[in-house]
This record gives sequence, structure tokens and C-alpha cells, in this order.
Amino acid sequence: MSVPPSKPPSYALEITIATVVGVAVGLWLDNLVVGSGVGIAIGIVLSVLKMQRASRNGR
Repeated sequence: MSVPPSKPPSYALEITIATVVGVAVGLWLDNLVVGSGVGIAIGIVLSVLKMQRASRNGR
């Protein structure tokens, strides 16, 4: 019998953190485009870190 596929990790926490930080930076600098870029960059970094941690743990 084959092993059932593992459930992919949820990225809700990373997306929430990135959104909050991006909005805060955008409002603080009064430049929402920079805030969007910061939020996207943080979201990518946090997601990559979570994927690496999950693959290291064997998930």
C-alpha cells in the first residue's frame, strides 16, 4: 500500500504577519507602494523558511 500524501503546511500566519508589517511600514512612510513591496518580500522570506523547516522535519 502506498503512503497517503502529507498535508501541505498552512501559510496563514506568515501571510498575516507580512500583511500587518507591510501595512505598518506603508503607513509609517506614507508610501503604500513601498509597504506592499515590504509585505510581499517578508511573505516570501517567511514562506521559504517554513518550507525549509518542514522539509527538514520530514513533512
